[in-house]
Amino acid sequence: MVITQKLDLVRSHWQARSRRVPMLGFVMGTIITAVVIAFLTIGFFCANLLYDHKQADSWSIMMLELDNLISVLYRDIEHGSEKYSEYHEDPAKKGVFTRISGTFLEKIDFNGMEASGGSDGWFIEHEFNFFAVNGASFVVKRIPGNTMITSFRAYPVALASLIPNLEESGGTMIYAGNRANQLIFSNSDEISSENFPKQSLLRRFIMSPLQVGQLTFNDASGNSHYGFFREVPHSNLVFFAEAPVSRLTTGVYEILAATGAILLGLLVAVLVAARIPLAIAFKPLSTLADITRKIGEGRFDVKIEHRGIGEVLHLSKSIGLMTDGLIKRDHEIAALMEEQKEKIRLESEVAIAKAIQENFLPPKSTQMMARSAIASTYVPADEVAGDWFGVAERKAEIGSAVTQSEVIVCLADVSGHGVGASMFTAVIAGVFDQYFAKEPKDDAPQVRQRIAAQEFRIFAQSLSGTMLRIGKSKWHATMALARYSPAAQRMSITNCGHPFPVHVSRNEAGKVTAKQLSIGGDCLGLSAAPEPESMDVDFRPGDYLVLFSDCLVESENPDGQPFSTRRLLNTIKASGDIATAEGLKDHIVGQWRTFIGTQKQDDDLSLIVLRADT
Repeated sequence: MVITQKLDLVRSHWQARSRRVPMLGFVMGTIITAVVIAFLTIGFFCANLLYDHKQADSWSIMMLELDNLISVLYRDIEHGSEKYSEYHEDPAKKGVFTRISGTFLEKIDFNGMEASGGSDGWFIEHEFNFFAVNGASFVVKRIPGNTMITSFRAYPVALASLIPNLEESGGTMIYAGNRANQLIFSNSDEISSENFPKQSLLRRFIMSPLQVGQLTFNDASGNSHYGFFREVPHSNLVFFAEAPVSRLTTGVYEILAATGAILLGLLVAVLVAARIPLAIAFKPLSTLADITRKIGEGRFDVKIEHRGIGEVLHLSKSIGLMTDGLIKRDHEIAALMEEQKEKIRLESEVAIAKAIQENFLPPKSTQMMARSAIASTYVPADEVAGDWFGVAERKAEIGSAVTQSEVIVCLADVSGHGVGASMFTAVIAGVFDQYFAKEPKDDAPQVRQRIAAQEFRIFAQSLSGTMLRIGKSKWHATMALARYSPAAQRMSITNCGHPFPVHVSRNEAGKVTAKQLSIGGDCLGLSAAPEPESMDVDFRPGDYLVLFSDCLVESENPDGQPFSTRRLLNTIKASGDIATAEGLKDHIVGQWRTFIGTQKQDDDLSLIVLRADT
């Protein structure tokens, strides 16, 4: 978990830094990195190759020098020097030699040499036997032909004139010794008779079965050296040469330093030469990057100039088109936001209007008043509706005696639906309350006047005049008014262009009957003095009055068939044993919903069922 968080932190830090690096700098950095890696790779390869060749050349040169030295040595021994001494071994005394001729080494006593090997020892083992006595180097060559006694010649060897000194050899130490570990010659004071047997190169020669060899070794100080050894054929002499590795590779480092300087110069030249065209090529990209940054900040007033070549020019044009689209989209979003604000405002106002309109309506639960039960259903097509219904119970008194108790039910349907229609329902509710919601205390003549048939007519004409004045003949409404008097068991109905009410009762056989009350009348809001139609019917306990808006019978199912008045009457007749206003209302609404199914409701639905109780 901690590692993941650290990786995310490093990644985000790198991304933040990369966003601050300009494109030109990134490309130049990439070029520099690629060139440096290529130069280092090539330089490393060339250095190794040069080093290997230098090493091979050093081996070859040194071996050639040693071979040439041996050739010159043989030539001097056999042909280049006439100075020699000839010795014979005393037959009576083995190992005792007598100089027969010559003056060379006349002061050297050979009689004691048996202690160092004798006549059968090292100095006559080979055709040429090199050794040193008192700092003088010489070679002993056996004289063939005489098998009875040992005879040999001793030649002086001037190795100092053949081998270059340490300075002339460039620091290469060259020395020679015989197989008895006796130092014959050395061009360096570091090699002496005492330390010669301890030399690392000599020890490696002794351990090697080869007569010619080359190797790398470390001296006593830990410095790396190249070493060479070459055994002189037909003799006991071995030449050695050793040189520090650093001396032989000095030229390699100088070449590498010069090559590095040249490559660095080439790198600078490439960068200078590449920066100008790259700057020209990337300037349009930098401009486009600045433009896109401004666009990302919402600044669409930028001016895009189509510059560059190839893909850059195409990108510039594409960004221009994108900017135009974003400007258009920004305007559309701004307009949409204004519309959304307006919609929210309207929805808020509609919600307020809905709450106010719901306050105008009776309670949804069944109301019990004046020995009757009233159940209602209200289903608006929108948030607010153009349907309204109201219920009022009135009691008129003469003194302390109640002379009349009645229920007044009103159902109105304003044309259209929505906010406009709901405003007129508020007007209807206000006028209704003004006329029927009060409970005045009047004398008997006044009571009779209030329940006269002309009361509904006066109410309808007053309401129509108000709608005409407000709606300017553009709005109208239908309305049905019903007044139930339990004492008289009479129902007075006045209709103003509304769907015919339905009177539900039972015949003598107990069968449910449903009859439409065919009364029409003029709609409200089209004239100042509409003429409604009225009807009185007997309304006994157990009878029902069904008032509804046109949505109930005009709603269609998915096949386009309306619910219809005929289907409504059949639904009521099939209500069977339903004995409450709430039950009949639920039965009608349930059948209606089943019929329309998933079809959208296009109009407001209102339904009132009044049942006379005993």
